[in-house]
Amino acid sequence: MTLKDIARLANCSTATVSRVINNEKGVSEETRAYIQRVIDENGYQPNKQAKGLAEQKTNTLLFVYENTPDNPFFTELIRGAIDGAKEAHQILLFNIICDSYVTDYFLNALRSDQIDGVIVASTGLEETRNFAKMVASEGRHLVLINDPIGELNVPRIYINNDQSAYQATRHLLECGHTRIGHIGGRTTSYPSYQRFEGYSRAMTDAGLRRYVDRYTIMDNTNREEARAAAKKLLAKKNRPTAIFCANDSLAFGVCAAVSDVGLRVPNDVSVVGYDDIAMASTFEPKLTTIHQPIYEMGRRSIQLMLHQTQSGGTGIPESVVLSASLVKRESVRNLL
Repeated sequence: MTLKDIARLANCSTATVSRVINNEKGVSEETRAYIQRVIDENGYQPNKQAKGLAEQKTNTLLFVYENTPDNPFFTELIRGAIDGAKEAHQILLFNIICDSYVTDYFLNALRSDQIDGVIVASTGLEETRNFAKMVASEGRHLVLINDPIGELNVPRIYINNDQSAYQATRHLLECGHTRIGHIGGRTTSYPSYQRFEGYSRAMTDAGLRRYVDRYTIMDNTNREEARAAAKKLLAKKNRPTAIFCANDSLAFGVCAAVSDVGLRVPNDVSVVGYDDIAMASTFEPKLTTIHQPIYEMGRRSIQLMLHQTQSGGTGIPESVVLSASLVKRESVRNLL
């Protein structure tokens, strides 16, 4: 009976078995008890090589993200991750959550110790969250970008979406706008929901909570959906004079809607986005938006993962909060 036999019987990786044998952290109590029972029932006697197996590295990492072709966020995020992997001499594999066969392939690669760790960039799709939970249940190294995914106790790198959305809304309020609308992303998306919360909190603090329900449309996933949603807001009596959007792609859709109904940005309707993608500074008019360091988020996620793999994942999981900032351009009119 070998360590690999125990891993096969317990349906987990040899590294997870080795962590149990050496009483290391990174394994849930339920998984630890189950593996120990398999060890006891099969009379397995650990040897000195078991610890060594857990320390072997493949210098291969897996980056998991979602297929959102209308949102350039992931393009910039991946560029940062690739550069971070190059700097650290790591092989970086990618998996778009859309194919169960490919997902099963990577899970099996994890279980056979072909991958050192997994970075998951989630906007809230259930498939992505389930994959992250499976990785965590295997006791493997895991780093999350943005979405805490059920409060998994693993390292995470993120932006304070609530506070930065509050800042964007406050900017509109300080420019004299009161009827401020919101075109949001999916309610299941952690970043999108946090941005709605920041907008809502700023409006409530200003005594304008009544406009939140009247001028908010959530669950927009692309530019055209945002365009259609904005037309609904602009058709209302006492239409909003400003709209804060959950990302820049949605903001571009809103700007198109403003033009569709014969109005102009910012003369008639002010628009604020979120992300500060490359197109935001070349769009006409140039988009006022929240800048988040997307590239740096991708690059730092690699560093955060390597800290885990090199330290064995012991101690309190480290998390990194990156700063976002308001970039004032041409899409907001000052009414004062």
